[in-house]
Amino acid sequence: MLEKVLRDARKALPTQRAWGWDKRYEAALLVTSPDNADPIRRALARILTDTWDESSLGNATQEVRKLALELQRVRPQQELFTKRIDNDQIVFAAYWPWRNNSHVSIRVGVFCVSGSTSAVADARDLVKATFTEE
Repeated sequence: MLEKVLRDARKALPTQRAWGWDKRYEAALLVTSPDNADPIRRALARILTDTWDESSLGNATQEVRKLALELQRVRPQQELFTKRIDNDQIVFAAYWPWRNNSHVSIRVGVFCVSGSTSAVADARDLVKATFTEE
C-alpha cells in the first residue's frame, strides 16, 4: 500500500522538475515558485486526504502532532497533508511557503510511528526511489 500511495502521488504531481533530497527531514524536496506550487498543493490534497494547518493541528491524532513537532511545527500559511497507511506509517507532505513568498518548499516523506530503525530506513529508501533520481 505504501509504495502505491507514493507512486500515485508522484504521478499526480503536476511538475516535471527534479526532486531533491532533504537529509534533515528525510524527505523528497521540491522548491518552486508560488504559481507552480498551487497545482501541486491541490494534487497533494486529493491524494493525502487529511490536511492540517496551524489552527486545525490540535484536532489531529497524537501521531500526526508528533510528526508536526519533528517537522518543527506547522506555522502560519504552512500546511501538512497526511494519509495513514497502517498502524505504523503515515505518508506526509509539508507545504511551506517562504516568508517573503518568493518560493514554496514541498517535502514528501513517511513518518514511522514506531520509530523502528529498519522501518524508517525502508520507508526512506522507498521515498527516495520514487521521487528522486539518485
